[in-house]
Amino acid sequence: MIYYQLPLNSSSATIIFAGIGRAAERSLGEYALYYKDISAARSWEIHLVLLTSTIATWRPYLVYLGSEVNAQVDRANYLQYKG
Repeated sequence: MIYYQLPLNSSSATIIFAGIGRAAERSLGEYALYYKDISAARSWEIHLVLLTSTIATWRPYLVYLGSEVNAQVDRANYLQYKG
């Protein structure tokens, strides 16, 4: 879970990470190494790091789901044309 707040009258954001995966944690750690002061990091870049990590982690599952959907479509087409 990620909590994000950027008050209108402030130039700094508040981001709280709770229960993120190890891959996302590693990615954030690597990202933080590029900054001497992590508070200077742009908040949208942190979102991008998390999104990239999540997509990479979920990619095998999404490929699996795609193959399952294709199998169901093939079966439905076969049953439609058979009958």
